[in-house]
Amino acid sequence: TTQYTVWNLEEFTHFQFSIAASTSVGRGPYSEVFSVTTLSAPPTAAPQNVTGTAVSYHSILVSWDHIPANHQNGVILSYIVYYQGQVHDTDEGKKTVDATSTDAIITPLKPDELYSFIVVAENTGGVSPVSVHILVRTLEGLPTAAPTGIVVVPTSSSSYRVSWVEILSQHHNGLLLSYEVVSRDTTYHTSPFSLTAAVNATSLEVTDVHPAAEYTVSVFALNAIGKGPVSDSVSVSLPESFPSTAPVIVDSSSTTYTILLVWTEIDEIDRNGVILQYQLRFTESADTQFVYLDVSAPALSTTLIGLNVDTYYIIQIRAYTSVGPGPFSPEREFSTKHHVCTVCMNGECIQENEESICQCNPGFTGEICDMNIDECLSADCVHGVCTDGDNKFICECDTGYLGQLCDIPVGTPVCVQEYYLNFLWPDTAYGTTVTLSCSDSDPLLFGDVSRSCSADGFWMPPDVNSCMKKVFLDLDSDLDIEETVPLSPEAIVESITVLQNIICNLSSESGPTFFPGEIDTVIQVIETVLYSIDMHNKPIRIEVLPQVMSGILCMLSGILDPRNLEMFALSSNSELAVSINDLLERIASLNAENYDNTNSDPKLYSQDNIHMYIAPLTNKQSITLPDNEISAVYNTGSVTIPESEVSTLFSKSNGEVPVVAVVFSRYLGVAIGSSFLSTGLPQNSTISTSVISVQNSLGEALTFSSPITLTLPLLPTTTRYALYQTCVYWDNTTQVWTSSGLSYVGGDFDYVICSSNHATSFSVLSSSSPVVTDANTLEDNYIYAIVVVLCLLLVLVCCILLVCICLIMFRKRKYHLEASRRQLETVNVLLPPNVCFPNPLYGSAGEDSSKGDSLKKDYSIKAIENPYELRSEPNGLYIPGREGYDNSGAYSTIQPGFHADDPYSEIEYDPSMNPFSDLTDGDYEQMNPKDVKNPFLGDPDKRVSAEMSFFPNPTYMAVPPIDPSCTQSLLVQDDDDDK
Repeated sequence: TTQYTVWNLEEFTHFQFSIAASTSVGRGPYSEVFSVTTLSAPPTAAPQNVTGTAVSYHSILVSWDHIPANHQNGVILSYIVYYQGQVHDTDEGKKTVDATSTDAIITPLKPDELYSFIVVAENTGGVSPVSVHILVRTLEGLPTAAPTGIVVVPTSSSSYRVSWVEILSQHHNGLLLSYEVVSRDTTYHTSPFSLTAAVNATSLEVTDVHPAAEYTVSVFALNAIGKGPVSDSVSVSLPESFPSTAPVIVDSSSTTYTILLVWTEIDEIDRNGVILQYQLRFTESADTQFVYLDVSAPALSTTLIGLNVDTYYIIQIRAYTSVGPGPFSPEREFSTKHHVCTVCMNGECIQENEESICQCNPGFTGEICDMNIDECLSADCVHGVCTDGDNKFICECDTGYLGQLCDIPVGTPVCVQEYYLNFLWPDTAYGTTVTLSCSDSDPLLFGDVSRSCSADGFWMPPDVNSCMKKVFLDLDSDLDIEETVPLSPEAIVESITVLQNIICNLSSESGPTFFPGEIDTVIQVIETVLYSIDMHNKPIRIEVLPQVMSGILCMLSGILDPRNLEMFALSSNSELAVSINDLLERIASLNAENYDNTNSDPKLYSQDNIHMYIAPLTNKQSITLPDNEISAVYNTGSVTIPESEVSTLFSKSNGEVPVVAVVFSRYLGVAIGSSFLSTGLPQNSTISTSVISVQNSLGEALTFSSPITLTLPLLPTTTRYALYQTCVYWDNTTQVWTSSGLSYVGGDFDYVICSSNHATSFSVLSSSSPVVTDANTLEDNYIYAIVVVLCLLLVLVCCILLVCICLIMFRKRKYHLEASRRQLETVNVLLPPNVCFPNPLYGSAGEDSSKGDSLKKDYSIKAIENPYELRSEPNGLYIPGREGYDNSGAYSTIQPGFHADDPYSEIEYDPSMNPFSDLTDGDYEQMNPKDVKNPFLGDPDKRVSAEMSFFPNPTYMAVPPIDPSCTQSLLVQDDDDDK
């Protein structure tokens, strides 16, 4: 044989072998030695000292000792840890680690689960015996599910019950300790709070919560490790309750018979609902019978009237919700005044520290403002005597001197004394400046005003920027406004109310009402108000805007009164009027974007100089804003948006109703002026129409494929014969007027019509020069201008020839008037030398009435013999008495005078005062001559125009102003055309 098996060798042992052959004689030599290692056998011992330790809610560390070397039976290749859950036997597995390891982390496991572990070793021969079984529990983990089926039901105005479905046991991950109910106040935003329910509970009563508040409620489970997932939130709204506190009276003022009370709103968290009204109760201190007074919310002030003089009253206040009243405030004493203020001679009685004191006008002092401050004490009349006045002094100069301080020798070149802006500017030497007190113009003004006489002898524009009335100086304290802090809705309304009471009352007075500093103050306050409105959410904006809009527009209208326009030119802030334009565009945009779409009716805010029209577009048809009726009544002009562009607005509105807001500002363009002109516009232009601003609810500047049409009313002061009219818009980027995208469509003596391919603020420039565009256009404009001038000259020549022919044909005669129903012919009136009109009287009647037209009714004037005379009187044109009529004469109800801006003002006429109204065809009346006189002849400043009609039932009469230097004869054309 050539092989042999050696038995009973040790496993995995190195053996050396050598082989020799033997015969009967003996053994031969051994072969070379060769080595053989026996194969491995499975280890004969299990891993020792197996232990387990839970290291987390999903991990267990298993440790062991190596198998003794004599039992390894070869090289250990790895250790294998087998595990199995004792509750959920499907949760089983194994983990293999290398032979050097003596531990292994088994993960992921279930929280709070008992697991069994065994460990075996493995070599090439197989697997060792199984180690000892060990049992190890994982640590507890967070619950892995949230309670479901959350239901929250109010049980009172301050409590609600929460119920839920508990989580399944497999999601406990440990021993549940409790359920937690978390509540969050979404109305008053107080801190969230939680309440604990027993582990076996499925509902909980939450008490001591705020009435009329909305809460969001969620639930989660809790064990020793922590909280599990939070359930979805469920909202609950609690009913209203009584207010829990009372308003606080924070301010008061009194007169002899009244007490004005001002209180704060209850803190929102204590209202417990919507405050519907406040109730005051008061009584005299010695009385116990209360008098009650209800004041509807949202008012925060009221005046108690009919009180006794110099009497103390106990006053309390409480608030009501829909449920009922809250508690009364603590008792406070207030008193009416005695009559101290009746002795405040040159000042204003004010309440200070609960006492009445006199606040003196500039130039006065003393307890009752009865002492005139002697300004001469601080004046230096160099060559003259000082005379004290009210808050001023006057230097009466010695011979040979002049000027405010008598420091200018006679003969020195001066700017001559003049009245301007209600200030008397004294003689002032060339190159010097004179300073006056603002109170010289108005005792209520504070500050100084100065004016320079230029080196070449011209008065320069005065610096009036420091002139301000006390009410404007006190605005900051009265309104308590911080520019960086948005106002509350209540403070917004209160601020505008305070400001409106100041501005709108002042704007009705005569003269320049507002100085630049005052205008700037108003603009800043309105800007702060608009910023505050914009910072609130849309429901609040929709609520607040209608409450303040009339007040804001009333203030801006008063500022833009024609009497104040010069103040814009004198302001140190050249963009004062530009700021107002920005305000009006923001106002229009805010109203369009925050229009209450539950009301589809348009809204009109109308003031003297500003009108705003807000209209939701209810269909996709072309629309004119405002409608013709409103435009005619308020002379606003209009904007027409074509059907295609209305459809575009609908397509961009995301299903909402688009809204367009249009602001018509009569004198805004004049206030801005024509100094802000883009290149190419004639620099000698004037703004001649209202400004129309078009805004929309989309919050974006719109461009149109089909242009919108703008009808802009001409201002009363605009010449009706401007050679060039240019449609312009205000470019907010470059801050200039420009004509890009606009076209002139046409116009008449009252309106200019423009078209535009975009929406912004529009007006019209009038000038004697064309708009410079390109060479061809300019050449065409010059040709057009030449043709127009030649046509006008031709018309003028024809008129002169016609007048000459008429003068030759008709003789001057004096006539009485006889009314008959025939075709009206030319009538001129003979006036005495001291009353004269540069043009004939013009009359119109009935539906055909219009300025400057002849009477179109079928009444005529017939000339008869005998003279008559007229004369001017303070209340009309005097017509001497006639037989059978009032011998004292008849007066027209038309008052003398004419509008400063338009000498052809229309004035209503009362036909019942016409002394000729009862004449019939063929009748005439003998007039008794009277002395001709003009009571105003001696005072040229009081000369007036006079209006009177001699025709039955005229509607209007317009007469140019009197030229006191001329006379005119009566020219009458009779029915036979021979006189």
